[in-house]
Amino acid sequence: MRKEIRVFLASAVLLGLTMLPTAAWAIFSGVDPVDLRCEYLKNPLGLDVKNPRLFWKLEAKDQSSRGLSQRAYRIEVASSERLLKLGQADLWDSGIVRSSDTTQIEYEGEALRYPMNCWWRVRVSDQAGNWSNWSNWSEPAFWTVGPMREKDWNAEWVGTDEVFVPSKDMAKPEPSMANPWIRKTYELQEIPASALMYVASCGYHELYINGVRVGDEVLSPSVSDLSKRALYKTYNIASYLQEGKNSVVIWLGVGWGGYVNYETANKPRTPMVLAQADLVFNSRKGKKETQWVTDSTWKTHPSPSYLLGIWMWPSFGGELYDATKELEGWSSPELDDSSWKAVKVYTPGIQVSANRVEGNRLIGTLKPVSVEKLDSGLVKIDMGCNYTGWLRFKMKGAAGQRVNMRWSERPDKENTFFLTSSYIFGDSGEGTFEHRFNYATGRWIYVDGLDYLPEADDISGYVINTDYERAGSFKSDNELFNRIYDTALWTFENLSLGGYVVDCPHRERMGYGGDGSATLNMGMGNFGLGALYYKWAADWRDVQREDGWVPYTAPTYWGGGGPAWSGFIIYMPWEVYLQYGDKRVLEETYPAMQRWLGFLEKNSKDGILVPWGPHIEFLGDWLRPGFTGGTPEEDLCLNNCYWVYNLELAAKVADVLGLSSDADTWRGRAAEVREATNGRFLNPEEGTYASGLQAYQAMALLAGIPTEEMQKEAWKRLEEDILQTRNGHIHAGITGGAFLFKALQDAGRNDLIYPMVAARDYPSWGDMLSKGATTFWEDWEGDGSKNHSFLHSSYLYVGNWFIEGLGGIKAPRESAHRGFRHFVIEPGYQPGEKGLTRVESSYDSIAGKIVSNWEVRHHKMFAKVVVPPNCTAEMKFPVSLENVFESAEPVTNVKGIQLKDLREQSLILSSGTYFFEVWLK
Repeated sequence: MRKEIRVFLASAVLLGLTMLPTAAWAIFSGVDPVDLRCEYLKNPLGLDVKNPRLFWKLEAKDQSSRGLSQRAYRIEVASSERLLKLGQADLWDSGIVRSSDTTQIEYEGEALRYPMNCWWRVRVSDQAGNWSNWSNWSEPAFWTVGPMREKDWNAEWVGTDEVFVPSKDMAKPEPSMANPWIRKTYELQEIPASALMYVASCGYHELYINGVRVGDEVLSPSVSDLSKRALYKTYNIASYLQEGKNSVVIWLGVGWGGYVNYETANKPRTPMVLAQADLVFNSRKGKKETQWVTDSTWKTHPSPSYLLGIWMWPSFGGELYDATKELEGWSSPELDDSSWKAVKVYTPGIQVSANRVEGNRLIGTLKPVSVEKLDSGLVKIDMGCNYTGWLRFKMKGAAGQRVNMRWSERPDKENTFFLTSSYIFGDSGEGTFEHRFNYATGRWIYVDGLDYLPEADDISGYVINTDYERAGSFKSDNELFNRIYDTALWTFENLSLGGYVVDCPHRERMGYGGDGSATLNMGMGNFGLGALYYKWAADWRDVQREDGWVPYTAPTYWGGGGPAWSGFIIYMPWEVYLQYGDKRVLEETYPAMQRWLGFLEKNSKDGILVPWGPHIEFLGDWLRPGFTGGTPEEDLCLNNCYWVYNLELAAKVADVLGLSSDADTWRGRAAEVREATNGRFLNPEEGTYASGLQAYQAMALLAGIPTEEMQKEAWKRLEEDILQTRNGHIHAGITGGAFLFKALQDAGRNDLIYPMVAARDYPSWGDMLSKGATTFWEDWEGDGSKNHSFLHSSYLYVGNWFIEGLGGIKAPRESAHRGFRHFVIEPGYQPGEKGLTRVESSYDSIAGKIVSNWEVRHHKMFAKVVVPPNCTAEMKFPVSLENVFESAEPVTNVKGIQLKDLREQSLILSSGTYFFEVWLK
């Protein structure tokens, strides 16, 4: 039907009907399209997607308006900005599409090919639905098409003939190979009108043109499974070029190119690069094009930069910069590089894809809070908080003198997790150490080799993460809650570097699925992570084995876990779909989901999983208070419940994809496994599962394991464990805690979450903060006895509760509400709980910014709620609607509000801003 409407309206345009608006007078729409995105990104360069998805948000022209929505849209895509502004959509004119959709709109125009520029704009009609109620065209946005197929690449993989050999001494690591320069010089008779360069690398890279570094991203590209896939970045190099001689230098960093699990028969542990540039010149005779490609004619030379460490657990090491080996003008076109060696050509046989996620950037600067000289002669630098990123340290010393810098998370320990970097002075006796192809994590830096006390002004820390945008905000009159929330976000930001979320950024740097469950909803509820999780889902598909088994980390393979780790391959895409309405991530991942469930079937008997491998490969809850792991029976209980949860989610995915037969199969199998789980793990007299601890009760409830008759008893036992046995404290770990919070939030049990988060003694987040934590710890104890980290993903699930539980902005739970087109707001005031009477919260969803602020004074709640254009919300109150007023009017008389029955406790709000007064007594 949609296509028929489009064809009819397109015909009307050709016939010259005057019902359509023109740019001169189409100014009557109540909304304007803003914040245009393509594949979640702003003006991305070098996409390799056949049908990229387009997004926009709606902005109200009058902020006091209510009931604003989109009735229809029209998209134009042209091959240049000039053509677009002239209204010549030579690539695609969608025609008028009667739809309220503003996200996940697939491009349906001329087949995209490499290279191509795509400029686009959109206009919308508002809820009035009249031809005169159209917005002006949005500001133009664009994307460019990069290499899409193997045959689009004319370049060759090149690098040095050296191979990375890890240091044998992790405590005092020494380098084995330099991070090499790869270089070639080109002549240009004129400056091109446009020039894009595509750079894929195994390991990190930086691009330099004529001595100037291109772009501001660091540690590029994002991490991928380099045994199967390398990612390319696209650079606009036109402004860096000049007439005459031009030097192109790519500085390679070993990084993940040296990771042992990415080594293959054709791809040794060495950094390598594949790069080509397309230069377009305008002349009277028309356009002409030139291409630069990496091949055997390029040259290489060792740089003064080296990787230290083994690039594997437990030593990702650091960097050595040897200023005695500096080469002046190494990136200049004037350099005589005749003595440089020829590069080695490689044929790694891996797929090359666009890096379709925000790059890593320096997002903040830290200055030391103290610099002191210890009796031992060491210099101790305190950066004030735990962070992940780079250090810039201006220093002086004698030629050849070596300075060593060791990072620590503990003030009484000179080095944690072998993070060590070094600097060797050149002849000048002055120099600056700065990370380039590695990063460090810690708060304290211990320095040896300096014979003076440096100034704090000479030292800076640079925080690095994937440069996504902040989406959530929370503030209250409870300072402990504010601190926990802020610390949760700071911890997450220091874990999300490289296009995925690590467990810890120092010791492991692995993308664990179990830890991913602890960070998933918290991350999406506070940051714009559509691109990151879409990319990470591809990593999980890449690492899956042919028999369906899924490693416990992606894209990194290494590490222990269990079904609740591997099953992230189902859980994460489903949650991404709910948050962003991303159906494509389900379509692309569904075959992998099927294989994973097939693997579980092969490793089960009579509806009960049969553990495989050593204990580390069949974990349940991990790092609950006082314990590392659970008993075998506890682990089996949690994983069998999680199996049911995976089956139920797979059924929902099949529903969305229109695979009703598959959905019936998954639900039928879930019922069988549920029955077996109850038979094996339920204690019917107690209403408990396995040991009855919080993790196992919650996982059973979340997966719907208890029968209808047993539901009430199972909840009662969970309540008793939290409120009575544990005196209001959490008693769960990474996976168990993540699903405990999800089960409680899905059930609206703020009364059980509140005391756990408000606790200030062990075990609690408040206990960590009282002991000086600036990031969340790996375990609840934080005493160092297990050599665990002080910056970890373990307990980050609490960060989702503040906006959702207290602010009351509920994330979608079902397919019908995906993407926040409809959502629930339920302010989380807890009568009788002290210390919280005011909350300010917001979430900038993919559909627009939602606000929920409330305050309780004199037995009244005053609430401000903002519902973005094109959305509706169900507003829930703690009292019946006779006691609710909006802008001093009874809610029965207010524009934009619908109610079914005055005796109910919820309203349906159209878009707009509302001010409620609620009589609580």
